[in-house]
Amino acid sequence: MKRKEYLTRRDKIVDLIIGFTGVFVLNAAIYFSLNGIFFLVDIVGYGQAGAGGIAEQIINIFVGVLPWAINIGLFLFCVWWRPWIALGALSALGSLIVLIFLAGVCFFAACLTIISIPCLAAIFGGY
Repeated sequence: MKRKEYLTRRDKIVDLIIGFTGVFVLNAAIYFSLNGIFFLVDIVGYGQAGAGGIAEQIINIFVGVLPWAINIGLFLFCVWWRPWIALGALSALGSLIVLIFLAGVCFFAACLTIISIPCLAAIFGGY
């Protein structure tokens, strides 16, 4: 395989969109697949925690590392093969980080408001 030569701006934009949406599709597929694997491991262990022994622990470690290995491996492959797909994947992960940060700020503000009103009432003797 050789590196893709981008002839037009449209080719770059299409690859960027493929990378952006591909991250969400790939991770959703990984998530649902891993839920199925954990369900099967639970059935094998008869629903009891630790009933599977060392085999269950090895499967859990493998399943925990698998999403990281798939994402990092595909990203590195795309950096070499089609760099604009890799750029789209990076922009998707960056946008998720920004959204999580903004959600944290909103959550902090809401909790601070909810907690501070009764505290201020207690300090100042009422509303």
